[in-house]
Amino acid sequence: MAKLVRSVGALLLALSFAVPAHAAGSTPSATPTASSTPTPSPTYVSPSSCSASKQLANPNLARPYVYAVNLDTGKPLVSVRASATTPSASVMKLVTMAWASEILPSTYTVKTKVLVDPLEPGTIILQGNGDHTLSQLSGTSYSTYGTKAPELQALATQTLGLLSPTEPIQKIIVDATFFEGGGWNKHWWPGYRTSGDISLITALQVDGDRKNPDLT
Repeated sequence: MAKLVRSVGALLLALSFAVPAHAAGSTPSATPTASSTPTPSPTYVSPSSCSASKQLANPNLARPYVYAVNLDTGKPLVSVRASATTPSASVMKLVTMAWASEILPSTYTVKTKVLVDPLEPGTIILQGNGDHTLSQLSGTSYSTYGTKAPELQALATQTLGLLSPTEPIQKIIVDATFFEGGGWNKHWWPGYRTSGDISLITALQVDGDRKNPDLT
């Protein structure tokens, strides 16, 4: 599909949505619950002017796993179950965001584009680039990304307004090839899609691929 988009010399219409990369909503996570297992006292390797003791003693943390390091010296500052094996869970979001802030410019935006093929009148190409906040909801309805999420309906309206009324749309080509590889890890529980914790990895989707996105 990407080869098709490149080969036809598609012209970009001035109607793409741009969503700041940092505006993406966070994935819902389970509410912490108290644990019957007592939380071990944190081991502080070096003195510090601030302390995490109070926060780590909060029973709502359930069973925390913490390891903090002074990046200047390499010395650990706090260690709680640091050597224990545990699922990474939402920590990977922080790792991803840290990497993105280092690699991507602060002005980076994720765009959903509509392209036209001058050699094939009546054909448009809907090209996704990873914006999972694009919403099929409109009006007073809203998704987990709020009421200001870019709407697919608005993009369609802009497209129709720019196209010639004498050349109706005959075909829509969907291009979601921005991401490579598979869209789902076989080890993930399928119920994660229903709960909204994990979506299919695809460059073009609406409402974060949630089954029931309307939170109205």
